[in-house]
Amino acid sequence: MTRRSYKTGERWAIVLAGGEGTRLSDMTLRVFGERRPKQYCSFLGRRTMFDHTMERAIGLVGRRRVVTVIGKGHMRFLTRPTVSPLFGYVVEQPRNCDTAPGIYLPLAYVLAHDAEATVALFPTDHFVSPNFAFLSCMDRALSLAERRPDRYVLAAAVADRPETEYGWIQPGAALRGEDDMSAVQRFHEKPDAQTAETFFREGFLWNTLNMAVRASTLWTLGWRYHPAMMERFERLRAAIGSPAETEMLARVYQDMPQANFSKGILERAASQGVVMPMRDLEWSDWGRPERIQETLSRRVLSEPAVAAPSPLSPLPTPALAPAA
Repeated sequence: MTRRSYKTGERWAIVLAGGEGTRLSDMTLRVFGERRPKQYCSFLGRRTMFDHTMERAIGLVGRRRVVTVIGKGHMRFLTRPTVSPLFGYVVEQPRNCDTAPGIYLPLAYVLAHDAEATVALFPTDHFVSPNFAFLSCMDRALSLAERRPDRYVLAAAVADRPETEYGWIQPGAALRGEDDMSAVQRFHEKPDAQTAETFFREGFLWNTLNMAVRASTLWTLGWRYHPAMMERFERLRAAIGSPAETEMLARVYQDMPQANFSKGILERAASQGVVMPMRDLEWSDWGRPERIQETLSRRVLSEPAVAAPSPLSPLPTPALAPAA
């Protein structure tokens, strides 16, 4: 793709839409008639989770400085007549190699255009409401990342139950001069029920992977912990905007190692992490039918006379729409 001209030191957004959502494939088949990645589904209203995430991204950084990573074959979900317009760059990963390559691929495109950028990461499989409160949190996270370029900032959800299937963040010391922000003391992945009760009681936070960081800082962390992966992305970064770009993208993915972003990068760099609770908003990772059902039951099916639908049956008509 042609390299465009940008000012340096700007804010960018990375929209993460490369997942296949296999845990929801049976549900999407029943509701939408096909096994569709959940980010391209409209479970609530007429707009997809992807649409809502893109709206948040451009609301924060504008329309030009967005890089979206999608899975192989996903473009068919983004080229239908009802789809919202796409902005910035859309990059299709040749294959899914877990979350670290899924983040460093779009990061290579950001750095190819703006070596001094600060980036916000937006997963596309989350329910967030209201948007203005979420964007306010992400704006604060970006501001801190700009002031403290050695840090990455996680916008974390305030836990409302002892959840065993979320990752938790243990806050450390309060960050001096920063209201309601703390150093990251430790990450904890999917605890057992008793441990989750302890985390909930002690005020640990849920890791949402919504984060802000200087692009160069995140790139350096990749080199520190996964140099074999980064050597490939460094070659791609140099080829972006040249005739060799497409061929190079395919080549670097031929033997791309699997790497998990949370365990392989964030946890190992916990001393550089800052966590900020996202207060006064609702957040849910819609990775399971039950979580979607819970939100729909509360928001769409609040009338006493209407029974909540089962995840095993199609959702009510207002929640259905073609991919958009």
